[in-house]
Amino acid sequence: MIESGFVGQHRSEIAGSQPELSPKDSHRVVESLTLLRMATFSISHLTEAETPVDPQLEHQLHFRGFDHNDLLEGRMARSL
Repeated sequence: MIESGFVGQHRSEIAGSQPELSPKDSHRVVESLTLLRMATFSISHLTEAETPVDPQLEHQLHFRGFDHNDLLEGRMARSL
């Protein structure tokens, strides 16, 4: 419908969709996930090299998801 230019149908096609993230917030999601990915791979490489990683530090660096009680973080989680 949208691709065909039926402007009158736009509202029904996007009903219920969430507002998009701003470019700044989208960048924040990518940067956060990239940082956490790098930490995860670093811990994995250190473990393989038999270099101990403090379990508490490893736990703190483990991504447990975005906080859905926070409006912005909830929107970030839904954007994934």
